Order: sequence, then C-alpha cells, then structure tokens
Amino acid sequence: MEICRRTGGRSLEPVIHVELAELARLGGDEVTRERELQQAHRIFTEIGAAAHADRLAGDLETLTS
Repeated sequence: MEICRRTGGRSLEPVIHVELAELARLGGDEVTRERELQQAHRIFTEIGAAAHADRLAGDLETLTS
C-alpha cells in the first residue's frame, strides 16, 4: 500500500483493500472484511471506477443485510 502511495499508483489501492477483505473473510474476521470493502468502495468511487464501486456496493449490501 505504501509503495502505491509513494509511486502514484492510487488506482491499485482499492484492489489491495479488496484482497485484504478476502484475507479477512478467510480468517473469519467479518469486521475487518467490511471495513476493507468500504475503503475499496470509497477509493473506487473517488477515482471514477464506477463499475467496481457498484460491484462492491452490492457486496457491502449483502454483508449488512
């Protein structure tokens, strides 16, 4: 994550958060999973990746239902 920030790879940050969410899911940590997905959604939205943000919105909705 730090390398992305230092090198201007902002578009990769949300992908890292999605992967961290998957690791949290595999470890049974649903709180961290949700937090990481929210971060990914926020960044995808900020960088204009609407399709990715929409997909995550559906995942987040499922988690909170």
